Amino acid sequence: MPYLPTPRSLVLFLVLFLAGCSNLGPRVLETGRGDYNTALRDTSDQQLLLNLVRLRYLERPYFLEVASVTSQFTFSGSAGAGLAFEGLRVDDDVPVDIQGVYEEAPTVAYQPLQGEDFVRRLLSPISIEAVALLARSGWSIERIMRVCVQRANDLGNAVTASGPTPGEAPDFEAFLEVARAARRLQQQDQLALALVADGEGRPVLSFVLTHGGERTAEFRRLAELLELSEERTRFSFGSGIWQRDGGSVDVQTRSLNGILYYLSHGVEIPEA
Repeated sequence: MPYLPTPRSLVLFLVLFLAGCSNLGPRVLETGRGDYNTALRDTSDQQLLLNLVRLRYLERPYFLEVASVTSQFTFSGSAGAGLAFEGLRVDDDVPVDIQGVYEEAPTVAYQPLQGEDFVRRLLSPISIEAVALLARSGWSIERIMRVCVQRANDLGNAVTASGPTPGEAPDFEAFLEVARAARRLQQQDQLALALVADGEGRPVLSFVLTHGGERTAEFRRLAELLELSEERTRFSFGSGIWQRDGGSVDVQTRSLNGILYYLSHGVEIPEA
């Protein structure tokens, strides 16, 4: 004879079922938050790569930003059981009804980057403050200089690469030597970085030669290329610094659009 639930066992089952439903919210948060985070990151990377390829083929970039993501989770459950009596005897057939409904309703709001916001964010040169933040957060000074800076004093860093594909190979060898020398000094912990204000209140990125001001071959070559005084142990990178006092480097930074164009020239086109 098959086992039939007793009234007490049914009550216990209903209590456990409803208790499990009450813990569903935390479990949804544990699994859903990571999935949304990963999806936002991956789609942002895909959009960036798509725009680099567009620029490589001289097409207009377009950015569609995720302004907000909201998601509503709904779970409803019900369970019931009935007992039938025939006289003083409980009927063997015990009807059991269990229902559960789980719904997720995500809402994603997109915002295109266009108009004045597009001009301000993509076409304005990046600030010295942003360069300083990158430098002080552990990024290689060589990579920062090669990507973000297009001119330092008279040294151009592939200036024409900040736009559509140039007709001739841009000049960048001397600047590359400067960037690599600065990187070697950084790796040897002989170059400290600080964001300070000059005499007119403009922000400048100050490079300080550490370890007692020892002038290594890298520093002497760096000073020679940038027309700096080898007697200095501190020199400043900033925008709008035109005086040549042996301790300042006038820096022209790229815009974000210029950076994207610069990176797009590295896109490898398949033979097909």
